[in-house]
Amino acid sequence: MQLISRLKATYVRLVDEKAWSALEGLFADDFAFNGIWSTRDGHAFVERTSGSLANASTVHQLAVAELEVTSPIAATGVWPFADIIDQRRDGVGDYRRGFGHYHETYVKADGSWKIATMRITRVRVECRVFLPGGEVRHRTCLSQDELVAWLDRESRL
Repeated sequence: MQLISRLKATYVRLVDEKAWSALEGLFADDFAFNGIWSTRDGHAFVERTSGSLANASTVHQLAVAELEVTSPIAATGVWPFADIIDQRRDGVGDYRRGFGHYHETYVKADGSWKIATMRITRVRVECRVFLPGGEVRHRTCLSQDELVAWLDRESRL
C-alpha cells in the first residue's frame, strides 16, 4: 500500500510542477478517466490536463486514502483531496478552491503500480471570477456539473 500511496503523491506533485512527460508514465496502458470530461488513454489525459492547467498555479493536497489490495496485481483507492486552481493573469481570471475525492483502481505491471482508472468527484468548490475593472463574482458550487455550468455562464458575460 505504501507504493500506491507514493504513486498518488507523485501524481499530484507532477501535476503541480507541470511535469507532463513524467506524469504520463504513471498510467496503465489501458488507463481510463472520468471527470469533467472522459478519455481512455493516458497520453490524451495528460494532453488535456496540461492544456487546461498549463498557465494555472495549482496546489493539490491529499488526505489519508481508503486503499484495498484486491489481488497481488490489483488495488482500489479513494483519496480525499483539496486543491487550488488559480488561473488569474494580471488580476483577471478564475480562482477555485475545491474539495472532493479521487476514485481509482491500480494495476501492477512489470513490477510497478500504475493508475488504471480515475474518477474525480467534487463535493464543494469555492469559486471567484475576477473581471476587468475589479469586479469579483463569487459562487460556491456543490458538484462538478454546477461548477462547469457556472463557469461557462461567467465566461459568456
